[in-house]
Amino acid sequence: MWELIEMNINRSLTYFACILGGLLGNISYFLCFFISLSLYPLPFSPVNNWMSDLGNSSYNPQGAIWFNIANILSGVGLVLFYVGFSVWYGEEGKQNFLMKLTQVAGFLNAFAIVMVGIFSEDYGAFHGVLAGLFFHTNLVVLIFTFLAFRSLPQFPKWIARYCLLVAGLNLSFIVFSFTVFYMFPLPLLEWMTVVAGYPLVGLFLAKMIRSSRQG
Repeated sequence: MWELIEMNINRSLTYFACILGGLLGNISYFLCFFISLSLYPLPFSPVNNWMSDLGNSSYNPQGAIWFNIANILSGVGLVLFYVGFSVWYGEEGKQNFLMKLTQVAGFLNAFAIVMVGIFSEDYGAFHGVLAGLFFHTNLVVLIFTFLAFRSLPQFPKWIARYCLLVAGLNLSFIVFSFTVFYMFPLPLLEWMTVVAGYPLVGLFLAKMIRSSRQG
């Protein structure tokens, strides 16, 4: 009996961590992001500006700190969010292995987001390395998420397929970044990749809230 009670408590805490992390990551990011954007003194466009321009103190003297805080809080929230994926562990070894790979990749991706916030565009090439780490780990997370959730009976398959759409955007940005094909505005592709990822977190969060109520 006590083992059952302890198991239910641990499961509830895992749900709580995931929900708290998802809400913290999304809400804090968008709140701080729009504060930073409102303080940007020059014309700003996704076609001409990288997202990280908001965190550059030379371009955005008053608002840079807010964008960098947005990344740091988003990364911290995502750590808790991926901890919550433990509730999807099942009896099948392969399924659990894929879920754990998703979590590990998610933790690395969250770490990259925090580092991007700490080492902003002010740090030049080092920031570019960290941004590259973010997009590469993000691509791995999306692929593993698709593989882990595509055959999960209680999970909508269309959400898993949406992972592939975002992964396609992410891969396109990586490929265009390392080639000479600049026919597509790269900043806009970066924006599309990042923005498309946040509804995905929201969808997983909604599913987690629904599952926690049923549980």
